[in-house]
Amino acid sequence: MGVSCLGKGGSLMRHALLAAFMVAVAAPAFAQQATPTLSVALGETVTVRIADNGFVEISRVRGDAAGERAADTIRFTFITMDRMLVLKTENGYGQAFDYRARMFRGRRGNDTSICTVLPRIATYEAWGDPIERLELREPRLSDNPQPGCR
Repeated sequence: MGVSCLGKGGSLMRHALLAAFMVAVAAPAFAQQATPTLSVALGETVTVRIADNGFVEISRVRGDAAGERAADTIRFTFITMDRMLVLKTENGYGQAFDYRARMFRGRRGNDTSICTVLPRIATYEAWGDPIERLELREPRLSDNPQPGCR
């Protein structure tokens, strides 16, 4: 006859299982705090939501993300395409959005122009400069976008 770990003396096991469950449930809430600056390295895809004080990172992978982007998220993919560096931005919001960006090579950074990303489409921005990563900041959703780059 087997011995149940939840029987006599099994309360320790129940407490351990409860503690593990609480950590698993609490971890995503901690991981989803907004950050004012989002860094995207060459070869990465990062999916975010926009919060009042910055970006809330949902996922980060090397390479292109597979599958559909979730509603009300933005997916940034920073890749090399035909000797150009390209930031593909997929907007899943029903509103346009703007943000500010700096491009970095090592510790040296420069502001770069960015383009308004219209609702529910993907945009592509390309640079010939040698860039290792982009830092994105100040995301703003807008119901009255001013299309174009600045």
